[in-house]
Amino acid sequence: MRKTNGYHALGVQFVEALFRADGRSAPEILSLVVERQKKSIDVLLIINERLAVCIEDKAGSIEHSGQLARYFESLTRRFTAADIVRVYVQTFEQGTYEAVRGAGYALVSRKELIAILKPYALSPEPNDIARDFYSRLTSIDHDVESYRHQPVSTKWSPLAWQGFFCALQLRLPGGMWGYVPNRAGGFQGYWWYWKKAQGCEQYLQLEEETLCFKISVNQPETRAELRNAWPARLIEAGRAEALDVTRPRRLRSGQAMTVAVLAADYRATDNAGLIDMEATVARLRKAETVLDRASANNA
Repeated sequence: MRKTNGYHALGVQFVEALFRADGRSAPEILSLVVERQKKSIDVLLIINERLAVCIEDKAGSIEHSGQLARYFESLTRRFTAADIVRVYVQTFEQGTYEAVRGAGYALVSRKELIAILKPYALSPEPNDIARDFYSRLTSIDHDVESYRHQPVSTKWSPLAWQGFFCALQLRLPGGMWGYVPNRAGGFQGYWWYWKKAQGCEQYLQLEEETLCFKISVNQPETRAELRNAWPARLIEAGRAEALDVTRPRRLRSGQAMTVAVLAADYRATDNAGLIDMEATVARLRKAETVLDRASANNA
């Protein structure tokens, strides 16, 4: 093939990365057909007339409505299942990939794309497409990682919160995060540590800089009673752990209710005012103990 400023080599490396993500070795490419938005599949590569690479390309949105399983099912009418490679490309962040992996899709992350693009974007004669895409992805990556070097006292961007919550997931197993819409404009939230006692479920939720103690009550007739009882339990448990737990400004009624909050920002800082992850996680572990105490005292 004619050399076109690195486009061919970059394309080959990208295809190899797709196969590698799926635990396979890429074949020698003798022919390649690209189909876009056919049967709603973002990108479909047909290699050597027999291999299908189904690419679901996300830029901050997430999978929904069983779409990943539908794409695979539609492809099995044209290809054998063993000849279908399913890849999910996420250029932003996502709170969980459980459904993605459950549908049999391998993941290619933003950082992997950056690593592929970098030599082509920064070469003395850069590939224009690689340079522009690399610039876009590194800008996103810088924003996501900005929680590390931006003072806690300043306003973090939504992507900074997502980066912080991704870091928490590595330290607080079982946690999930995502955008939570509400009338006030919504927030980036992180929730974890579910327990059950006294006819309701309890859990912890971070609403950006606020640590909330939540209860979820399925039975409408018991919501008011439980909403009114749990603040005192949690405040008392907080005192035992030297955490200043207090009532929220308003006790709202609903299935999921905030019944107590930590009075101050839960994020610990170093001498420069930057996030101290280990001290922050230790504080969140103490909040787990507060929930343990409140639940045990009223089980």
